Amino acid sequence: LGQPCVVNLSLGLYAGPRDGTRLVERFFDGLLLQPGRAITVAAMNENDSQGSSAPQHAMGTVPKLGTIDVELVYGAQAASNEQIEVWYSGQDTFDVTIIVEDQQLASPIPSTSIGPLGPGAAANAVLPGGYTVNVSSVAQDPFNLDRVIYVAVTVPAPQPMPRNWTIRLKGNVVVNGIFHA
Repeated sequence: LGQPCVVNLSLGLYAGPRDGTRLVERFFDGLLLQPGRAITVAAMNENDSQGSSAPQHAMGTVPKLGTIDVELVYGAQAASNEQIEVWYSGQDTFDVTIIVEDQQLASPIPSTSIGPLGPGAAANAVLPGGYTVNVSSVAQDPFNLDRVIYVAVTVPAPQPMPRNWTIRLKGNVVVNGIFHA
């Protein structure tokens, strides 16, 4: 049609490296090679049926040969499955340990550790009450060469999410140590 075009996207999504290397982002970049095109993205509109004001992003720096704990505390009403990603530089090497505990559930979960896992490793655990936790530490993302840790929690209905989680990162090789989750 030869007319300028602006497209507004509502992408309620916290996943990915946030650096423009995901396939969908690269596709959008290709659409913008022609002059007169623009894409806008509505930010911070992820569906939150519980009305939570909890932060959706964490970042920090892992010290060389040191550890940092990222604490996650879910409210009593949280009942959905959860996916968490921790992205960090491909120059760094972190071990990850997931620690979960909730004594207030119908089937109490004692303090349980999954890991430590280094890049390229994965582990699965079934917790009391039927909760499943899958952890995968990817050695190298094919698009940006960074490393990513995936944590997926499956919550059996109608039970709530276990409340107390810790993502423990240990810096084995640290060039910059910065992570985003």
